[in-house]
Amino acid sequence: SIAAPEVFYQQVQEQIAKMPLPPWSPHYSHYRLYYLQHYQQHLARYRELAAAWRRGSYAARFHWGAIVQGLSVGAWLFIAVLALCEYRHGTITSWMEAAEDWWVQWRRRAGSPKDPLASDAAQDEFVREVLGGSPT
Repeated sequence: SIAAPEVFYQQVQEQIAKMPLPPWSPHYSHYRLYYLQHYQQHLARYRELAAAWRRGSYAARFHWGAIVQGLSVGAWLFIAVLALCEYRHGTITSWMEAAEDWWVQWRRRAGSPKDPLASDAAQDEFVREVLGGSPT
């Protein structure tokens, strides 16, 4: 990411102040010029990006490295928590058993034919048909 010009200028001034050279040294002006040129390059790049952003030709970039790193750290934390829960409480085993029970019930329900005499009305109708009259 690129820092705002004011912030970067302050950082450059701090860098110049921290130089291990006295201001009267012949090398001081060389290094000071180097830092100020670096600031000018940064400022030019900042202005280019700001102008492109205003024109709409520079869409916001998604920082894929940050999202991948965040997801990987989050995934490892989630895995660690699941491992701890499984170790202490058998959480994943319970989930797997519940999923298996649900799957078996669903398969039985889908595969078994419906009982034609499941309701009382259907049973009464069947008895009427067999006996030829009303049930007693």
